[in-house]
Amino acid sequence: MTTGSAILAAAAMLLCGVQSLFANPEPDVPVRCDFTKDGTCTITVEVDPRCFVPDPMSEKLFMKMDVDLRSAENLQEIQAQARDALSQWIRFEFDAPGELSPVFTLAFTGPKGVPVKKAGDPVIVTATWKFQIPAAMKRLRVHATKQARFSVVVSGARDGAASERFATLFPGESSFWLEVP
Repeated sequence: MTTGSAILAAAAMLLCGVQSLFANPEPDVPVRCDFTKDGTCTITVEVDPRCFVPDPMSEKLFMKMDVDLRSAENLQEIQAQARDALSQWIRFEFDAPGELSPVFTLAFTGPKGVPVKKAGDPVIVTATWKFQIPAAMKRLRVHATKQARFSVVVSGARDGAASERFATLFPGESSFWLEVP
């Protein structure tokens, strides 16, 4: 290898390395279903605000400083987009008679509900629905609708202890059944 080609190769590797510093992973939509001994189920869905831009992987992560600098109206708009995405991208199926309709409360948190404290902490929209499990309900599953723009990652838990089993759903797919304890 000549000196010129070695310099060119080193420059190319440096540029690739620098470019990867600005790349972000494609968002997914985690859905966690936690069943408790007291007969309640808490379903938590996380929506990355980058889901609402045309090219989310080139968009920087949403940070606490972004929340601090945005107007209340803009933050409400982001939450409205998340609520709309939930209704379009995800469906819940219950084996109990009757219909359970999700009623989510939304908040800006860190991933997995972690509080955000520092300006550079990543922020997502966390949607939480807590409900009393009907006596006839023995299981539930999650569907990623064909309108879903991103993969939906479904996991279960019992009294906060996460199961090792999870399902990554692409548009039009359904999870395994999550058994109610």
